[in-house]
Amino acid sequence: MSTDFLTSLVPAENLELWQNYLKFINLGKNRFFYENNKTSVKEEKLRLLEKAIRRDLPISDNVLSRLQQGFLQENLSVSLLSDWLIVWRYTATLPLPLNEKRLSDIIGYSASPLARMIIALNNENPSIYLPFSSFVSAFLFLMLEAEKSDLLKGARWSRKQKNSKMKGWLKNSKILLSVIRSKRLKFKTALLLNRLKIYEQAFQNNKQYKIGFLDEVRIFLYSIWQFMTIRYKSVAVKGV
Repeated sequence: MSTDFLTSLVPAENLELWQNYLKFINLGKNRFFYENNKTSVKEEKLRLLEKAIRRDLPISDNVLSRLQQGFLQENLSVSLLSDWLIVWRYTATLPLPLNEKRLSDIIGYSASPLARMIIALNNENPSIYLPFSSFVSAFLFLMLEAEKSDLLKGARWSRKQKNSKMKGWLKNSKILLSVIRSKRLKFKTALLLNRLKIYEQAFQNNKQYKIGFLDEVRIFLYSIWQFMTIRYKSVAVKGV
């Protein structure tokens, strides 16, 4: 489950921290996605990882130590690391195939720390979390589909259920551009949202996710139009 699609939303001064965060996620994915060890061994590994996350590690060149230092400098919550343990407990212990609820849980638990991390690094209002999390969830799901992830193999999730879930995520994401304060983040998010719509259409039509040159031009021009015309609305406004 790649999370590189969010990198364009990260401020330049935080790119190194973000790359270390992605390394941490990928290490956990490689270690805890349906490995063959006994459940007791997996649970012990997760317990030790949680212990390491929550204690001060000596300054070194390993990923977790670099993240601890970066989180301290940026005043970020350790839950952005520990919440991944929820995901990995699912993926390390649940037998395949997954049903709709369990797969939705994994996507939701993965989207949550990613959304909160981007919001924090951009100093955005935490109240934009719900639409942003839905946006990330939709992207993660489409990427799982495109990668033909092991999580989806034999999944008891009908086409109708998938379409319904996608529509729900996209509906919740609609207000995102009107509640983001940062101009840079607003424009970058518009680009990704418009790309997401093309991917979603390809998914609905059972086609390959492919964006050509003309699509890129349309995405760029439409994103500029959205940036210029969609006004900021405080999330305190009724109905937002």
